[in-house]
Amino acid sequence: MTSREIIRRVLEFDNPPRVGYSFNAPNQSDFSGFWLAAAPKITADNPYREWGHYPELLEKVPGFTGEVRRQDGNIFGRVNQKTAGQCIRGFLEDGWENLDRYIELYLSPFHREDNYDLEKIQSWTEKNRDKFTLSSIVSLQAAARDARKIDNMLADTITETENLKYLVNACTDAAICQTEILHRFGVDCVMICDDWGLQDRLYINPESWREIWKGAYARLIRRLHEQGMKFFLHSCGMIRSIIDDLIEIGVDVFQFDQPAIYNYDDLSGVMRGKATLYSQADIQNVLPKADKKFIQAEAKRMMDVFHHNGGFIARDYANYADINIKDEWAAWAREVFTGTVIAA
Repeated sequence: MTSREIIRRVLEFDNPPRVGYSFNAPNQSDFSGFWLAAAPKITADNPYREWGHYPELLEKVPGFTGEVRRQDGNIFGRVNQKTAGQCIRGFLEDGWENLDRYIELYLSPFHREDNYDLEKIQSWTEKNRDKFTLSSIVSLQAAARDARKIDNMLADTITETENLKYLVNACTDAAICQTEILHRFGVDCVMICDDWGLQDRLYINPESWREIWKGAYARLIRRLHEQGMKFFLHSCGMIRSIIDDLIEIGVDVFQFDQPAIYNYDDLSGVMRGKATLYSQADIQNVLPKADKKFIQAEAKRMMDVFHHNGGFIARDYANYADINIKDEWAAWAREVFTGTVIAA
């Protein structure tokens, strides 16, 4: 049975022979991923795609001395050459006056096929027919969060609701255009990375989320499902207050890096038969403890609670070194997920 068929069965609760695997090389993975979220020919950012110390960008962020680059019109910064960086200056940070210009420069290009390397997409899919193919697409929240900066975006949910809705819907239009292209090449699923949670709650009022974002997600997911594709949502933090909404509108897979902040029995009860958990052992409360017995017990608990004729994909965090976790600790969990070790 191919990896693609195993993941299909996991997602459809169709008695797969094992849980899904999405481990870092050289370990086994049932997935092949592709980064489509950045259209490669948006010329405004081309000179600043790589990390560097560009004086003309650094002067826009006084006091910052690390590396910078520009992505989707926003300036990102990082220190010590670690992580993918964080937005430190947003294109719309000073106000909404340039909203249409932002959409023209950084969202409209996603609608144009000449902004994609179609041969590269075709080559990737043809080489990975036996894998479950996954591509990232334009975010429906992170784009607004970065362009406006998060503090402004939080206020916008109350004071600039219509402008924020307009931007979110423009992001949704761009994301749908990307799915149309991916569908033509037989891609199985897309993932959006939208962090919504603090440690114990959503960081905006759930009613604001329902007013501004729920319909946008629903529109995108509906189109994906019409094309026979699946929707994966990554979100850090506690988002229990909107999980029922997300399942209602058709989220197929939740990718959580901190699953241990949830009550496993509650989460499994809500998701079972409807949505799949896609997670490694918790990167905040489990793996950093560097305790083999504890890590393997937690991995076993995840398997026991979430895998019921499907419903669970075990994974690795993309880059453990960035969060000071040794691969040895992650390997202890992988041993349980793959059945190499039977935890007590």
